[in-house]
Amino acid sequence: MPSLAEETDGIEGAVERQLRVLVTAAGQIGKRIAWAARKRDAARRQ
Repeated sequence: MPSLAEETDGIEGAVERQLRVLVTAAGQIGKRIAWAARKRDAARRQ
């Protein structure tokens, strides 16, 4: 059976990985929003 310290490390690692995934996803969403805004602005100028 893992010790309490080992379980805590496992939980912290899982939270850190989840946070990394969320930050990556947020960055991708931001890029897509910016891309759509540039596309919309370019279409308005034409």
